Order: sequence, then C-alpha cells, then structure tokens
Amino acid sequence: MARRKSCASRASIDPTYELRIQAALEGLRDGVYQTISEAAKAQKVALPTLSDRARGVHISRCQAHAHRQLLTNEQEDALVAWCTHSALPLSPSTLKGREPSGLSGKTLPPNLSYVTLP
Repeated sequence: MARRKSCASRASIDPTYELRIQAALEGLRDGVYQTISEAAKAQKVALPTLSDRARGVHISRCQAHAHRQLLTNEQEDALVAWCTHSALPLSPSTLKGREPSGLSGKTLPPNLSYVTLP
C-alpha cells in the first residue's frame, strides 16, 4: 500500500482549516461551487473531509470535544476578560482568593486547584 501524502494544511497544523471547511460548505449551499471536489480544491481542504462534513458523517474537533470542556464559551470569555482586567502576572499567589464574575460554581482540576470558580 502506498504511503499517504502529508497534508500541511490539516486542522492539527493550520488554525484556518476549519474556517476554510465552513467556507467551502457555505459555497456549496450558495451555489458558488458546483461540486464538492471544486470546493475542496478552491478552499484547499481534503476532499474526504469536506465530503464527510457535507454528508454529516463527521463534525469539527471543537464540536466533538465540547462535552470535555470545563467551561462554556461564555464562561471562558468571562475568565479571559477577568484575567485581562486584573493585569497582573498570573500565578497561584495572585489568583488565590479572587473570584471572577460570570462563572458558575465549577472547580478546576487538581493541578489548577488554587482557583475555585463561583
């Protein structure tokens, strides 16, 4: 069996890969591209990936692992805003005793146990 070619534009390497897949799917829906092959070439994504996504066989990595996320997107945004607003270097001693607002009562994993989210 022949060795598969390395695709340098895969999702694990290229952060814009998912956006290109979505653009290709949108182009197919809007009639910009006549075939999945044409959309895959134009957006530089793998044909099997685009074909599977168009048929609903697979979902994005982000969607597939959403159940593993400790925080929702809104909670994550609130935590980032709080960290940015505090403008202090983040360390266990600076985080201890502070509670960001807008987060539900979840506790971080043991390796990050110095912060308890309200």
